[in-house]
Amino acid sequence: MKKTIVFLLTALLALGTLAGCGGKSPHGDPNANKTVPEGYKRLEIEQDSNGKQVLGVGTELDPHFLSCNAGLSGTFQPDSKESGEKWEVKASDWDDIFVPRMKEMNLKRIRTMVLPHYFCPNEAAYTSKTYDWQTTEMKSLYQVLDTAQELEMYVNLTMWGVDTSHSAWLAAGDSGTWCCEPQEGKEEIFAELFATMIKYLREEKGYTCIQEITLYNEPNSFYNRYGAITGHELYTEMCIATDEAFKEAGIRQDVKFNLSDDARDSTWLGKSAATLEGVADILNSHTYDFTEEHTNAQIQYELPTYNLKSYMDAIEDSPLPHMFGEFGTGHVEPPSIATDRHTEMRGLQIARIAANMLYMGSCGFSHWPLFSQYYNRPSSDFVTAYPFEIMNMGLWGYADEDYAPRPVYYAYSLLSRFVQTGAHIYPVETNDANLVAVALKTEEGKWTYLVVNDSADTKNIAFVNNTKFPASLNRYVYELGNVPTDGKQIQSDKTVTADGRVVSDRLGGMTFAVYSDLESGGRT
Repeated sequence: MKKTIVFLLTALLALGTLAGCGGKSPHGDPNANKTVPEGYKRLEIEQDSNGKQVLGVGTELDPHFLSCNAGLSGTFQPDSKESGEKWEVKASDWDDIFVPRMKEMNLKRIRTMVLPHYFCPNEAAYTSKTYDWQTTEMKSLYQVLDTAQELEMYVNLTMWGVDTSHSAWLAAGDSGTWCCEPQEGKEEIFAELFATMIKYLREEKGYTCIQEITLYNEPNSFYNRYGAITGHELYTEMCIATDEAFKEAGIRQDVKFNLSDDARDSTWLGKSAATLEGVADILNSHTYDFTEEHTNAQIQYELPTYNLKSYMDAIEDSPLPHMFGEFGTGHVEPPSIATDRHTEMRGLQIARIAANMLYMGSCGFSHWPLFSQYYNRPSSDFVTAYPFEIMNMGLWGYADEDYAPRPVYYAYSLLSRFVQTGAHIYPVETNDANLVAVALKTEEGKWTYLVVNDSADTKNIAFVNNTKFPASLNRYVYELGNVPTDGKQIQSDKTVTADGRVVSDRLGGMTFAVYSDLESGGRT
């Protein structure tokens, strides 16, 4: 019996080896079918990627839940609960609701804001180096970082600027806004404070999840008031000073510098690529410009004042990767309301914008923000001021909506689950104005195909993979008129089997589809 078992095992291993070595294997056969069915649109995946890898799919997750929201209460919005029923933000909501959702999203990248006064309340504290690491703001930040550490998230910590009321001694003082750049001549102080915070968080608190920093949010919005040339020179000086401060603190090698951080300014991006060589490790930009009214061609290169190609052209001579550190749709009521936040269309357009970013050569993106919340503690009469004080652009709503996931939550979760950090990017030509597609291959050889159909018509599509290809892919669909409302992640509705190199399918109108051989949660 023992000999029989050994023989059978040997035979099975031999068959497995033959199946994986090329020859008749569907994965390795160089002569495998490349002919698409008649009437199907050919979506070609080239032999080589565009040479870029995914930096991550993230969200903004700013540390205001404990400091500005826990303990608030009010009356539910209509259609959320029975009229007159009260809501309350409980500290336990974080662990009971928010953390499980982040796990289900497989969220692996976040950007979070900090300010100097979180730990340095005044100039005297700076002079004496007597920092307070137990302020309400720091405790709220620790909550975010604790979660990031637990879930193995990659954290970008962004020093937003200088709060003009809490840190007037450090602020430029004449910007007319709540936050501005540091005074000229105090760039080194600003840089030192940032380095001090990162060193404390990483080495004393153990938050090794902090892997990336950005200094000064959307600097072009403020520094340009000095003039286009002088303004960028001042920004460059601040970046260089911060680089030197991090080196002096012995932590520069621990974090990457993600710079430019421009608000829809490709010129600023290009200047940053040129002047910050050797300082920047990554470049990023922000955009809230595109809606369902714009075609893929307009988003990519046709819009005269702003398009994705303008960004890629600005950094074409730079070896640094680029991502969109903030993005959303163009339906924004400044400064804090997404007017399309409850619509199914927002989910489709967020997916379409993201796919266009990858297609055009960017390496990642971060939705603003993860959930809706107050960024400042509302006044005692805050109900009358609502909703103008709340940052109401999240993937799920505030407590007055019972934290209900919005349609965009389901679409963006497909991106966070299946667009894996480090995956190689393959732009896919479609020859159809209403289709945008991109393919991604992980280091382990797992494939994900993304495609968005923004027309009302059903499309017959056929992906043709010219490299090592999958035998079958599971399909996940976000479709207008059929979006979940139960808070559960979209699951595969079918498996598509390849005919050689060809994966063909019928894709309904107004649909975002993911085809992948990754596990359901997106983990390799």
